[in-house]
Amino acid sequence: MEETLLRYVALYNHQLPQSALKSSTPMQAMKDWYQTHPHLFHKRPYDRTGCDSCRIPDDCIDSKRYPLFMARAVLKELIESLQSTQGVKPC
Repeated sequence: MEETLLRYVALYNHQLPQSALKSSTPMQAMKDWYQTHPHLFHKRPYDRTGCDSCRIPDDCIDSKRYPLFMARAVLKELIESLQSTQGVKPC
C-alpha cells in the first residue's frame, strides 16, 4: 500500500495536469513559479521524466516550500499507524 501511495504522489505531481493550475502539472507550476519568483526556492525544481516508480529524495524537497510533497510524509505516518493498530509488520 505504501508503494502504491508513493507512486500516486509522483504521478500526481509530475504527470497529471490540474485545472486549478491552468492545466499544468504541479511540477510544471513550480517550475513556472521558479522562473518568476526564484527567491522563494532553496533549490531549482526539476522534473524526473520517465520515472514511474522512483522516490523523490527527501534532500531535494524543502517541506516548507513544497506542500504537495508533504502528503508523502503524512501518508507514510498514516500507513505506519494503521499497520501498528492492525498488528501488521511494515514492509
